Amino acid sequence: MPKFYQLWIILFFGFFAQAELRSAAALKTKFEKNIFSATLAGDYHFNEQAPNGIKIGEQLLRPQKIAKQDLVIADLPADVSQAVAYLYVCDDRNTFCEVHEIKLDANSISKKAKSLPQTLKIKLNSHGFYEGDFQWALDHARKENKLLLIDFGARWCPSCLRLENEIFASETFKKTTKKWLKFKVDVDAFTNLVLLDKYSVKGYPTVLFLNSAGDEMIRFVDFQPLDYVVGMIQEVAANPISLAELEKNQGDTVSQLKLGQRLFYSGQNSKAFEILKNQKVKPKEFLFAKVAAAQENFKKDSTQKENYLNILKSALSEEPESARSIGFRKSLIGLLPEKSPEVKILTEQSEALAKKLIQNPELMKIATATDFVGEYTGLENFYVAFSNAEVASAAKQNEITAWKMAADQAHALHISAKQSGAALRYLTCLMESQQFEQAYTLVETLLKQKPKDGDLQRRKMRILVAQKKYPAAVTIGEQALKNSYGINEFFVLEPLAKAYLGSNKKQKAQDLIAKYLSRSEIDYKEMKNIKAKLEELKKTF
Repeated sequence: MPKFYQLWIILFFGFFAQAELRSAAALKTKFEKNIFSATLAGDYHFNEQAPNGIKIGEQLLRPQKIAKQDLVIADLPADVSQAVAYLYVCDDRNTFCEVHEIKLDANSISKKAKSLPQTLKIKLNSHGFYEGDFQWALDHARKENKLLLIDFGARWCPSCLRLENEIFASETFKKTTKKWLKFKVDVDAFTNLVLLDKYSVKGYPTVLFLNSAGDEMIRFVDFQPLDYVVGMIQEVAANPISLAELEKNQGDTVSQLKLGQRLFYSGQNSKAFEILKNQKVKPKEFLFAKVAAAQENFKKDSTQKENYLNILKSALSEEPESARSIGFRKSLIGLLPEKSPEVKILTEQSEALAKKLIQNPELMKIATATDFVGEYTGLENFYVAFSNAEVASAAKQNEITAWKMAADQAHALHISAKQSGAALRYLTCLMESQQFEQAYTLVETLLKQKPKDGDLQRRKMRILVAQKKYPAAVTIGEQALKNSYGINEFFVLEPLAKAYLGSNKKQKAQDLIAKYLSRSEIDYKEMKNIKAKLEELKKTF
Protein backbone atom coordinates (compact mmCIF):
# COMPACT_ATOMS: atom_id res chain seq x y z
CA MET A 1 0.00 0.00 0.00
CA PRO A 2 1.45 3.44 -0.92
CA LYS A 3 2.58 5.57 2.01
CA PHE A 4 0.14 8.40 1.36
CA TYR A 5 -2.81 5.96 1.56
CA GLN A 6 -1.46 4.60 4.83
CA LEU A 7 -1.23 8.13 6.18
CA TRP A 8 -4.75 8.99 4.98
CA ILE A 9 -6.09 5.98 6.89
CA ILE A 10 -4.14 7.00 9.99
CA LEU A 11 -5.59 10.50 9.80
CA PHE A 12 -9.11 9.28 9.07
CA PHE A 13 -9.30 6.92 12.03
CA GLY A 14 -7.35 9.28 14.24
CA PHE A 15 -9.92 12.02 13.88
CA PHE A 16 -12.67 9.76 15.16
CA ALA A 17 -10.58 8.39 18.03
CA GLN A 18 -11.70 11.00 20.54
CA ALA A 19 -15.22 12.33 20.34
CA GLU A 20 -14.70 14.72 23.27
CA LEU A 21 -13.22 17.32 20.93
CA ARG A 22 -16.08 19.70 20.27
CA SER A 23 -14.81 20.54 16.80
CA ALA A 24 -13.92 16.94 15.84
CA ALA A 25 -16.92 16.34 13.60
CA ALA A 26 -16.34 19.62 11.77
CA LEU A 27 -12.76 18.78 10.76
CA LYS A 28 -11.95 16.83 7.59
CA THR A 29 -8.45 16.06 6.31
CA LYS A 30 -6.75 14.30 3.45
CA PHE A 31 -3.19 13.59 2.33
CA GLU A 32 -2.17 12.81 -1.21
CA LYS A 33 0.77 13.60 -3.47
CA ASN A 34 2.74 14.98 -0.49
CA ILE A 35 0.06 17.59 0.21
CA PHE A 36 -1.81 17.64 3.52
CA SER A 37 -5.08 19.60 3.57
CA ALA A 38 -7.74 20.26 6.17
CA THR A 39 -11.16 21.87 6.01
CA LEU A 40 -13.68 22.93 8.62
CA ALA A 41 -17.45 23.07 8.50
CA GLY A 42 -19.97 24.89 10.67
CA ASP A 43 -19.14 27.69 13.09
CA TYR A 44 -15.42 26.97 13.42
CA HIS A 45 -12.19 28.45 12.07
CA PHE A 46 -8.46 27.79 12.17
CA ASN A 47 -6.59 30.02 14.58
CA GLU A 48 -4.17 31.72 12.19
CA GLN A 49 -2.06 33.10 15.06
CA ALA A 50 -1.34 29.63 16.43
CA PRO A 51 1.52 27.34 15.31
CA ASN A 52 -0.47 25.14 12.93
CA GLY A 53 1.71 22.71 11.05
CA ILE A 54 3.32 19.29 10.86
CA LYS A 55 6.28 18.68 13.11
CA ILE A 56 9.00 16.31 11.95
CA GLY A 57 11.75 16.09 14.56
CA GLU A 58 12.46 19.69 15.55
CA GLN A 59 11.25 21.11 12.25
CA LEU A 60 7.76 22.60 12.03
CA LEU A 61 6.37 22.69 8.49
CA ARG A 62 4.06 25.68 8.25
CA PRO A 63 0.93 25.86 6.07
CA GLN A 64 1.37 27.39 2.62
CA LYS A 65 -2.26 28.37 2.83
CA ILE A 66 -4.39 29.07 5.88
CA ALA A 67 -7.76 30.74 5.68
CA LYS A 68 -10.78 30.65 7.91
CA GLN A 69 -11.77 27.07 7.10
CA ASP A 70 -9.02 25.87 4.78
CA LEU A 71 -5.44 24.81 5.49
CA VAL A 72 -2.82 23.34 3.17
CA ILE A 73 0.70 22.07 3.91
CA ALA A 74 2.61 21.14 0.77
CA ASP A 75 5.97 19.58 -0.16
CA LEU A 76 6.02 17.06 2.67
CA PRO A 77 8.91 14.56 2.59
CA ALA A 78 8.24 11.02 1.42
CA ASP A 79 8.55 9.47 4.89
CA VAL A 80 6.40 11.27 7.46
CA SER A 81 5.51 8.27 9.59
CA GLN A 82 7.06 9.86 12.69
CA ALA A 83 5.47 13.30 12.20
CA VAL A 84 2.90 15.04 14.36
CA ALA A 85 0.19 17.30 12.92
CA TYR A 86 -1.08 20.21 15.03
CA LEU A 87 -4.30 21.97 14.04
CA TYR A 88 -5.70 24.77 16.19
CA VAL A 89 -9.45 25.13 15.86
CA CYS A 90 -11.62 27.80 17.52
CA ASP A 91 -15.34 28.37 17.49
CA ASP A 92 -16.48 31.50 15.65
CA ARG A 93 -17.51 33.19 18.90
CA ASN A 94 -13.90 32.80 20.06
CA THR A 95 -14.88 31.26 23.36
CA PHE A 96 -12.63 28.21 23.11
CA CYS A 97 -9.75 26.92 21.02
CA GLU A 98 -8.88 23.22 20.71
CA VAL A 99 -5.59 21.69 19.64
CA HIS A 100 -5.95 18.64 17.38
CA GLU A 101 -2.74 16.68 17.85
CA ILE A 102 -2.22 13.68 15.57
CA LYS A 103 0.77 11.44 16.07
CA LEU A 104 1.54 9.92 12.68
CA ASP A 105 2.97 6.58 13.69
CA ALA A 106 1.87 3.44 11.88
CA ASN A 107 2.51 1.32 14.98
CA SER A 108 1.06 3.67 17.57
CA ILE A 109 -1.76 5.94 16.41
CA SER A 110 -3.01 8.50 18.88
CA LYS A 111 -4.88 11.77 18.93
CA LYS A 112 -5.63 14.01 21.88
CA ALA A 113 -6.82 17.49 22.72
CA LYS A 114 -4.35 19.62 24.63
CA SER A 115 -6.31 21.41 27.31
CA LEU A 116 -3.61 22.03 29.90
CA PRO A 117 -4.04 23.16 32.53
CA GLN A 118 -7.71 23.99 32.29
CA THR A 119 -10.48 21.44 31.89
CA LEU A 120 -14.03 22.14 30.81
CA LYS A 121 -15.37 21.44 34.27
CA ILE A 122 -16.88 24.40 36.09
CA LYS A 123 -15.72 25.12 39.60
CA LEU A 124 -16.27 27.97 42.03
CA ASN A 125 -13.24 29.51 43.76
CA SER A 126 -13.10 30.99 47.27
CA HIS A 127 -13.93 34.50 46.03
CA GLY A 128 -17.09 33.43 44.18
CA PHE A 129 -15.56 33.36 40.67
CA TYR A 130 -16.32 30.49 38.32
CA GLU A 131 -13.40 28.87 36.50
CA GLY A 132 -13.35 26.51 33.53
CA ASP A 133 -15.44 26.75 30.37
CA PHE A 134 -15.84 30.39 29.33
CA GLN A 135 -18.59 29.49 26.88
CA TRP A 136 -20.62 28.16 29.81
CA ALA A 137 -20.24 31.54 31.54
CA LEU A 138 -21.46 33.46 28.48
CA ASP A 139 -24.41 31.11 27.94
CA HIS A 140 -25.33 31.18 31.63
CA ALA A 141 -25.20 35.00 31.74
CA ARG A 142 -27.49 35.25 28.70
CA LYS A 143 -29.89 32.64 30.01
CA GLU A 144 -30.22 34.26 33.44
CA ASN A 145 -29.95 37.85 32.14
CA LYS A 146 -26.93 38.49 34.37
CA LEU A 147 -24.09 40.95 33.97
CA LEU A 148 -20.66 39.30 33.69
CA LEU A 149 -17.46 40.32 35.50
CA ILE A 150 -14.28 38.69 34.16
CA ASP A 151 -10.93 38.74 35.94
CA PHE A 152 -7.85 38.11 33.77
CA GLY A 153 -5.00 37.37 36.16
CA ALA A 154 -1.99 35.20 37.08
CA ARG A 155 -0.51 33.85 40.29
CA TRP A 156 2.86 35.56 39.63
CA CYS A 157 1.29 39.01 39.12
CA PRO A 158 1.68 41.32 42.17
CA SER A 159 -1.30 43.50 41.19
CA CYS A 160 -3.47 40.42 40.73
CA LEU A 161 -2.60 39.13 44.18
CA ARG A 162 -3.43 42.42 45.83
CA LEU A 163 -6.73 42.65 43.92
CA GLU A 164 -7.69 39.14 45.02
CA ASN A 165 -6.60 39.52 48.64
CA GLU A 166 -7.98 43.00 49.33
CA ILE A 167 -10.89 43.49 46.92
CA PHE A 168 -12.31 40.14 45.81
CA ALA A 169 -12.04 38.75 49.34
CA SER A 170 -13.93 41.69 50.90
CA GLU A 171 -17.54 41.29 52.00
CA THR A 172 -18.41 44.64 50.39
CA PHE A 173 -17.28 43.41 46.97
CA LYS A 174 -19.11 40.09 47.38
CA LYS A 175 -22.30 41.88 48.40
CA THR A 176 -22.05 44.38 45.52
CA THR A 177 -21.56 41.61 42.93
CA LYS A 178 -24.17 39.24 44.36
CA LYS A 179 -26.31 39.46 41.21
CA TRP A 180 -23.33 39.29 38.82
CA LEU A 181 -21.80 36.21 37.26
CA LYS A 182 -18.07 36.34 38.02
CA PHE A 183 -15.51 34.40 36.00
CA LYS A 184 -11.72 34.05 36.37
CA VAL A 185 -9.41 33.59 33.38
CA ASP A 186 -5.95 32.19 34.15
CA VAL A 187 -3.71 33.98 31.64
CA ASP A 188 -0.93 31.39 32.00
CA ALA A 189 -3.08 28.68 30.42
CA PHE A 190 -2.43 28.26 26.70
CA THR A 191 -6.11 27.45 26.18
CA ASN A 192 -6.98 30.99 27.29
CA LEU A 193 -4.80 32.82 24.78
CA VAL A 194 -7.75 33.04 22.40
CA LEU A 195 -9.65 35.06 25.05
CA LEU A 196 -6.74 37.47 25.48
CA ASP A 197 -6.84 38.14 21.73
CA LYS A 198 -10.62 38.37 21.60
CA TYR A 199 -10.82 41.00 24.34
CA SER A 200 -7.47 42.76 23.58
CA VAL A 201 -6.12 42.13 27.06
CA LYS A 202 -2.67 43.77 27.29
CA GLY A 203 -1.93 43.94 31.02
CA TYR A 204 -2.78 42.05 34.20
CA PRO A 205 -5.00 42.14 36.03
CA THR A 206 -7.68 43.27 33.59
CA VAL A 207 -11.22 43.23 34.96
CA LEU A 208 -13.78 43.27 32.18
CA PHE A 209 -17.48 44.05 32.56
CA LEU A 210 -19.85 42.53 29.97
CA ASN A 211 -23.60 42.96 29.65
CA SER A 212 -25.88 39.93 29.41
CA ALA A 213 -25.41 39.89 25.62
CA GLY A 214 -21.67 39.49 26.09
CA ASP A 215 -20.74 43.01 24.96
CA GLU A 216 -18.07 45.03 26.76
CA MET A 217 -19.30 47.92 28.90
CA ILE A 218 -16.14 49.01 30.69
CA ARG A 219 -12.91 47.62 32.15
CA PHE A 220 -10.11 48.54 34.50
CA VAL A 221 -6.49 47.45 34.57
CA ASP A 222 -4.22 47.01 37.60
CA PHE A 223 -5.23 47.02 41.25
CA GLN A 224 -7.82 49.64 42.17
CA PRO A 225 -9.11 50.60 45.64
CA LEU A 226 -12.39 49.16 46.90
CA ASP A 227 -14.34 52.43 46.57
CA TYR A 228 -13.26 52.74 42.92
CA VAL A 229 -14.23 49.15 42.07
CA VAL A 230 -17.57 49.27 43.89
CA GLY A 231 -18.41 52.63 42.27
CA MET A 232 -17.71 51.23 38.80
CA ILE A 233 -19.83 48.13 39.46
CA GLN A 234 -22.75 50.22 40.67
CA GLU A 235 -22.47 52.64 37.73
CA VAL A 236 -22.57 49.99 35.01
CA ALA A 237 -25.24 47.97 36.81
CA ALA A 238 -27.50 51.04 36.89
CA ASN A 239 -26.93 51.69 33.17
CA PRO A 240 -25.55 48.57 31.43
CA ILE A 241 -24.87 50.28 28.12
CA SER A 242 -22.18 48.70 25.99
CA LEU A 243 -19.09 50.55 24.81
CA ALA A 244 -20.29 50.14 21.20
CA GLU A 245 -23.67 51.69 22.04
CA LEU A 246 -21.99 54.55 23.87
CA GLU A 247 -19.79 55.15 20.84
CA LYS A 248 -22.84 55.38 18.55
CA ASN A 249 -24.63 57.86 20.84
CA GLN A 250 -21.88 60.19 22.04
CA GLY A 251 -24.32 62.90 23.11
CA ASP A 252 -23.17 65.75 25.32
CA THR A 253 -19.72 66.64 26.68
CA VAL A 254 -20.21 64.46 29.76
CA SER A 255 -21.01 61.44 27.57
CA GLN A 256 -17.98 62.15 25.39
CA LEU A 257 -15.75 62.29 28.47
CA LYS A 258 -17.11 58.96 29.66
CA LEU A 259 -16.66 57.45 26.18
CA GLY A 260 -13.11 58.73 25.86
CA GLN A 261 -12.17 57.30 29.23
CA ARG A 262 -13.76 53.92 28.48
CA LEU A 263 -12.01 53.75 25.10
CA PHE A 264 -8.72 54.45 26.84
CA TYR A 265 -9.28 51.70 29.42
CA SER A 266 -10.13 49.27 26.61
CA GLY A 267 -6.80 50.04 24.91
CA GLN A 268 -8.25 52.06 22.00
CA ASN A 269 -5.81 54.90 22.55
CA SER A 270 -6.10 56.71 19.20
CA LYS A 271 -9.90 56.90 19.47
CA ALA A 272 -9.65 57.98 23.10
CA PHE A 273 -7.16 60.73 22.25
CA GLU A 274 -9.34 62.13 19.43
CA ILE A 275 -12.33 62.40 21.77
CA LEU A 276 -10.56 63.57 24.94
CA LYS A 277 -8.62 66.32 23.16
CA ASN A 278 -11.93 68.18 22.77
CA GLN A 279 -12.48 68.37 26.53
CA LYS A 280 -11.85 71.85 27.96
CA VAL A 281 -10.48 70.35 31.15
CA LYS A 282 -8.31 67.42 30.11
CA PRO A 283 -8.65 64.30 32.30
CA LYS A 284 -5.51 62.40 33.25
CA GLU A 285 -6.37 59.73 30.68
CA PHE A 286 -5.76 62.28 27.90
CA LEU A 287 -1.96 62.53 28.13
CA PHE A 288 -1.63 58.77 28.62
CA ALA A 289 -3.77 58.17 25.50
CA LYS A 290 -1.77 60.69 23.48
CA VAL A 291 1.55 59.07 24.34
CA ALA A 292 0.21 55.51 23.93
CA ALA A 293 -1.32 56.31 20.51
CA ALA A 294 2.03 57.70 19.31
CA GLN A 295 3.80 54.59 20.60
CA GLU A 296 1.38 52.29 18.76
CA ASN A 297 1.88 54.23 15.52
CA PHE A 298 5.65 53.90 15.92
CA LYS A 299 5.39 50.14 16.46
CA LYS A 300 3.37 49.83 13.25
CA ASP A 301 5.55 52.24 11.27
CA SER A 302 9.17 52.92 12.24
CA THR A 303 9.09 56.24 10.36
CA GLN A 304 6.87 57.52 13.18
CA LYS A 305 9.77 57.39 15.64
CA GLU A 306 10.43 61.14 15.49
CA ASN A 307 6.79 61.91 16.15
CA TYR A 308 6.74 59.56 19.15
CA LEU A 309 9.96 61.11 20.44
CA ASN A 310 8.53 64.62 20.17
CA ILE A 311 5.28 63.68 21.90
CA LEU A 312 7.23 62.14 24.80
CA LYS A 313 9.34 65.28 25.11
CA SER A 314 6.20 67.40 25.01
CA ALA A 315 4.59 65.28 27.75
CA LEU A 316 7.73 65.60 29.84
CA SER A 317 7.76 69.36 29.32
CA GLU A 318 4.09 69.55 30.34
CA GLU A 319 4.62 67.52 33.52
CA PRO A 320 8.34 67.60 34.44
CA GLU A 321 7.75 66.64 38.09
CA SER A 322 4.76 64.33 38.00
CA ALA A 323 5.18 60.73 39.05
CA ARG A 324 4.35 59.55 35.55
CA SER A 325 7.10 61.75 34.10
CA ILE A 326 9.55 59.14 35.41
CA GLY A 327 7.90 56.64 33.07
CA PHE A 328 8.06 59.14 30.20
CA ARG A 329 11.81 59.39 30.81
CA LYS A 330 12.17 55.62 30.66
CA SER A 331 10.34 55.53 27.31
CA LEU A 332 12.58 58.31 25.96
CA ILE A 333 15.70 56.42 27.01
CA GLY A 334 14.48 53.44 25.00
CA LEU A 335 14.46 55.58 21.86
CA LEU A 336 17.86 57.21 22.30
CA PRO A 337 21.37 55.85 21.60
CA GLU A 338 22.76 54.11 24.70
CA LYS A 339 25.76 56.44 25.04
CA SER A 340 23.78 59.60 24.35
CA PRO A 341 24.44 62.46 26.83
CA GLU A 342 20.67 62.90 26.99
CA VAL A 343 20.32 59.41 28.52
CA LYS A 344 22.60 60.44 31.39
CA ILE A 345 20.62 63.65 31.92
CA LEU A 346 17.28 61.82 31.96
CA THR A 347 18.61 59.24 34.43
CA GLU A 348 19.93 61.94 36.77
CA GLN A 349 16.63 63.86 36.53
CA SER A 350 14.70 60.72 37.42
CA GLU A 351 16.81 59.99 40.49
CA ALA A 352 16.67 63.60 41.70
CA LEU A 353 12.88 63.73 41.26
CA ALA A 354 12.36 60.41 43.04
CA LYS A 355 14.38 61.55 46.05
CA LYS A 356 12.59 64.91 46.10
CA LEU A 357 9.11 63.35 46.08
CA ILE A 358 10.00 60.73 48.69
CA GLN A 359 11.22 63.42 51.05
CA ASN A 360 8.15 65.66 50.60
CA PRO A 361 4.69 64.07 51.15
CA GLU A 362 2.85 67.14 49.84
CA LEU A 363 4.79 67.12 46.59
CA MET A 364 4.21 63.37 46.31
CA LYS A 365 0.46 63.91 46.60
CA ILE A 366 0.54 66.46 43.77
CA ALA A 367 2.88 64.34 41.65
CA THR A 368 0.68 61.23 41.78
CA ALA A 369 -2.60 63.08 41.15
CA THR A 370 -2.29 62.66 37.37
CA ASP A 371 -1.04 59.08 37.54
CA PHE A 372 -2.54 55.61 37.95
CA VAL A 373 -0.75 54.29 41.02
CA GLY A 374 -2.64 50.98 40.94
CA GLU A 375 -1.04 48.27 43.06
CA TYR A 376 1.13 50.91 44.80
CA THR A 377 -1.88 52.67 46.33
CA GLY A 378 -0.76 53.59 49.84
CA LEU A 379 2.82 52.71 48.85
CA GLU A 380 3.57 55.76 46.70
CA ASN A 381 7.16 56.16 47.92
CA PHE A 382 7.88 52.60 46.83
CA TYR A 383 6.17 53.26 43.48
CA VAL A 384 8.36 56.25 42.68
CA ALA A 385 11.54 54.49 43.80
CA PHE A 386 10.66 51.35 41.80
CA SER A 387 9.92 53.46 38.70
CA ASN A 388 13.26 55.23 39.08
CA ALA A 389 15.04 51.86 39.33
CA GLU A 390 13.44 50.82 36.04
CA VAL A 391 14.80 54.02 34.48
CA ALA A 392 18.30 53.20 35.75
CA SER A 393 18.02 49.68 34.31
CA ALA A 394 16.87 51.01 30.93
CA ALA A 395 19.81 53.42 30.91
CA LYS A 396 22.23 50.84 32.35
CA GLN A 397 23.45 53.44 34.83
CA ASN A 398 23.69 53.12 38.63
CA GLU A 399 21.32 50.16 38.52
CA ILE A 400 22.28 48.46 41.79
CA THR A 401 22.13 51.77 43.68
CA ALA A 402 18.69 52.56 42.27
CA TRP A 403 17.30 49.13 43.10
CA LYS A 404 18.73 49.37 46.62
CA MET A 405 16.92 52.69 47.08
CA ALA A 406 13.67 50.97 46.03
CA ALA A 407 14.34 48.08 48.43
CA ASP A 408 14.99 50.58 51.24
CA GLN A 409 11.62 52.23 50.58
CA ALA A 410 9.87 48.85 50.73
CA HIS A 411 11.63 48.14 54.02
CA ALA A 412 10.67 51.58 55.40
CA LEU A 413 7.02 50.87 54.54
CA HIS A 414 7.24 47.54 56.45
CA ILE A 415 6.18 45.49 53.44
CA SER A 416 5.89 41.92 54.70
CA ALA A 417 5.13 38.49 53.31
CA LYS A 418 1.48 39.00 54.32
CA GLN A 419 1.26 41.63 51.56
CA SER A 420 1.99 38.99 48.94
CA GLY A 421 1.70 41.25 45.89
CA ALA A 422 3.91 44.05 47.20
CA ALA A 423 6.28 41.44 48.67
CA LEU A 424 6.97 40.11 45.17
CA ARG A 425 7.98 43.63 44.08
CA TYR A 426 10.17 43.91 47.17
CA LEU A 427 11.74 40.57 46.28
CA THR A 428 12.57 41.89 42.80
CA CYS A 429 14.31 44.91 44.34
CA LEU A 430 16.38 42.73 46.67
CA MET A 431 17.47 40.46 43.83
CA GLU A 432 18.27 43.31 41.43
CA SER A 433 20.31 45.08 44.12
CA GLN A 434 22.12 41.77 44.76
CA GLN A 435 20.94 41.51 48.37
CA PHE A 436 20.54 37.76 47.98
CA GLU A 437 20.52 36.77 51.65
CA GLN A 438 17.60 39.11 52.36
CA ALA A 439 15.89 37.93 49.18
CA TYR A 440 16.28 34.29 50.24
CA THR A 441 14.78 35.02 53.68
CA LEU A 442 11.78 36.76 52.10
CA VAL A 443 11.07 34.05 49.53
CA GLU A 444 11.32 31.36 52.21
CA THR A 445 8.73 33.24 54.28
CA LEU A 446 6.45 33.48 51.24
CA LEU A 447 6.86 29.75 50.57
CA LYS A 448 5.71 28.94 54.11
CA GLN A 449 2.36 30.44 53.09
CA LYS A 450 2.28 28.63 49.72
CA PRO A 451 4.74 25.70 49.87
CA LYS A 452 3.82 24.28 46.45
CA ASP A 453 3.67 27.56 44.53
CA GLY A 454 5.73 26.95 41.40
CA ASP A 455 6.31 30.66 40.79
CA LEU A 456 7.78 31.20 44.27
CA GLN A 457 9.90 28.06 43.87
CA ARG A 458 11.20 29.47 40.59
CA ARG A 459 12.17 32.74 42.28
CA LYS A 460 13.97 30.83 45.02
CA MET A 461 15.85 28.88 42.35
CA ARG A 462 16.96 32.13 40.68
CA ILE A 463 18.34 33.38 44.00
CA LEU A 464 20.27 30.15 44.51
CA VAL A 465 21.65 30.31 40.96
CA ALA A 466 22.82 33.88 41.59
CA GLN A 467 24.57 32.62 44.72
CA LYS A 468 26.08 29.75 42.71
CA LYS A 469 24.41 27.21 44.98
CA TYR A 470 23.66 25.01 42.00
CA PRO A 471 22.71 21.62 43.56
CA ALA A 472 20.13 23.29 45.82
CA ALA A 473 18.90 25.29 42.83
CA VAL A 474 18.40 22.07 40.85
CA THR A 475 16.33 20.52 43.64
CA ILE A 476 13.94 23.47 44.00
CA GLY A 477 13.94 24.10 40.23
CA GLU A 478 12.70 20.58 39.47
CA GLN A 479 9.93 21.11 42.03
CA ALA A 480 9.08 24.44 40.36
CA LEU A 481 8.80 22.74 36.98
CA LYS A 482 6.52 20.08 38.43
CA ASN A 483 4.27 22.71 40.06
CA SER A 484 4.07 25.01 37.02
CA TYR A 485 1.96 24.92 33.87
CA GLY A 486 1.30 26.83 30.68
CA ILE A 487 3.45 29.88 29.96
CA ASN A 488 4.69 29.92 33.55
CA GLU A 489 6.20 26.45 33.05
CA PHE A 490 8.47 27.83 30.33
CA PHE A 491 9.72 30.56 32.70
CA VAL A 492 11.39 27.84 34.78
CA LEU A 493 13.58 26.50 31.97
CA GLU A 494 16.38 29.06 31.63
CA PRO A 495 17.38 29.23 35.32
CA LEU A 496 16.95 25.46 35.72
CA ALA A 497 19.21 24.80 32.73
CA LYS A 498 21.81 27.14 34.27
CA ALA A 499 21.51 25.24 37.56
CA TYR A 500 22.11 21.96 35.70
CA LEU A 501 25.16 23.42 33.99
CA GLY A 502 26.52 24.72 37.30
CA SER A 503 26.05 21.23 38.76
CA ASN A 504 27.99 19.65 35.85
CA LYS A 505 24.82 18.11 34.43
CA LYS A 506 25.24 19.38 30.89
CA GLN A 507 23.24 16.56 29.30
CA LYS A 508 20.25 17.30 31.53
CA ALA A 509 20.39 20.96 30.51
CA GLN A 510 20.56 20.00 26.83
CA ASP A 511 17.68 17.53 27.13
CA LEU A 512 15.53 20.04 29.02
CA ILE A 513 15.93 22.79 26.43
CA ALA A 514 15.53 20.39 23.49
CA LYS A 515 12.33 18.98 24.98
CA TYR A 516 10.64 22.34 25.37
CA LEU A 517 11.87 23.77 22.06
CA SER A 518 10.12 20.80 20.41
CA ARG A 519 6.79 21.66 22.07
CA SER A 520 4.22 23.12 19.69
CA GLU A 521 3.38 25.93 22.13
CA ILE A 522 6.87 27.43 21.71
CA ASP A 523 5.72 28.87 18.39
CA TYR A 524 2.90 30.96 19.83
CA LYS A 525 3.50 34.68 19.29
CA GLU A 526 3.35 35.17 23.08
CA MET A 527 6.35 32.84 23.41
CA LYS A 528 8.64 34.73 21.03
CA ASN A 529 10.97 36.16 23.71
CA ILE A 530 11.11 32.90 25.67
CA LYS A 531 11.95 30.95 22.52
CA ALA A 532 14.74 33.40 21.64
CA LYS A 533 16.28 33.04 25.12
CA LEU A 534 16.15 29.25 25.00
CA GLU A 535 17.70 29.13 21.53
CA GLU A 536 20.46 31.49 22.68
CA LEU A 537 21.10 29.31 25.72
CA LYS A 538 21.20 26.21 23.52
CA LYS A 539 24.14 27.73 21.60
CA THR A 540 26.24 27.77 24.79
CA PHE A 541 26.06 24.00 25.30
